[in-house]
Amino acid sequence: MKTQSIDRKVTKKQVKKVNGGTSSYVGSILEDYKEYKMKMKCKKMRIYGKKNVLKKEKAKAKHDMAKIEQDKIDIMKEEFLLKKQQDKKRIMLIDTKSMPQYLAEYYKICQIEILTKRCISSFN
Repeated sequence: MKTQSIDRKVTKKQVKKVNGGTSSYVGSILEDYKEYKMKMKCKKMRIYGKKNVLKKEKAKAKHDMAKIEQDKIDIMKEEFLLKKQQDKKRIMLIDTKSMPQYLAEYYKICQIEILTKRCISSFN
């Protein structure tokens, strides 16, 4: 234990002699500390910068995913409307003469409904 304290005293004395006293020793420690703080501040700023870039990329990815989902919904709506139009066209073109009467009446009612909806929508 005594050898450590003696060694520390010797090194402190040597530093004082080399640096010209206590004030320059403390000054060098302060300079080192300031340099360390500056490096840490720069590192912190880089980390915050990267974090902000990642946040922006994440927000853009969410926006892109929402747009893709909306496009999927729009496509599904278009497919549904197209199928509905094809069904209406098929019903309108069907020949009811060779069908049983109950089926022919059903298709006639469907044709009348289609024509009625078409007329109503053309007035609006």
